[in-house]
Amino acid sequence: FLSFGAGFQGVAAQRADNVGFFDTMSPDFTLSLGKWYTPGLGLRIQGTLPFYEDGNGDRHSGGGIYAQAMFNLSNMIGGYKEDRVYNFIPLVGWGCIFSDEISKFADWSPFNIGLLQSIRLSEAWNFNVELFWKQYNVIYNDHRTWQVGASVGVTYNFKSRKFVASPDMPALTALH
Repeated sequence: FLSFGAGFQGVAAQRADNVGFFDTMSPDFTLSLGKWYTPGLGLRIQGTLPFYEDGNGDRHSGGGIYAQAMFNLSNMIGGYKEDRVYNFIPLVGWGCIFSDEISKFADWSPFNIGLLQSIRLSEAWNFNVELFWKQYNVIYNDHRTWQVGASVGVTYNFKSRKFVASPDMPALTALH
């Protein structure tokens, strides 16, 4: 699948200059490429292009790339249904950011989590709403920093893959 998204994100950090979360709100654009390996487990690579305010009126550009595991709880708990309209998908991952503000080339994100809510529009298209929280090692004053945001977008499924239910092994064994 291929996903496109646009939304807003803000940087929350321990800062001495009293810059608040809403002072750093800025647009965020995402592009994701992924694959569902089972009805409940998928993996994706997501690239982001945030352009953010540092709270002092300076605009910075940057980006990030993340590897994330996706868990479709709708399919895990409710069973796989090909024509399900709504899917509840938590995700967890790891990645790094690139920014003109950071003295290092990249800052690794040891942890990020998110919640993807997907609404089926057709066999090939889904509408998505995603909430995310990404933690970074060092950006402001050697303190941990968090990026929090939300985006909306669409997903295109390249090939309609139908998962086949496994056979009822106890029934087959009983016939033997």
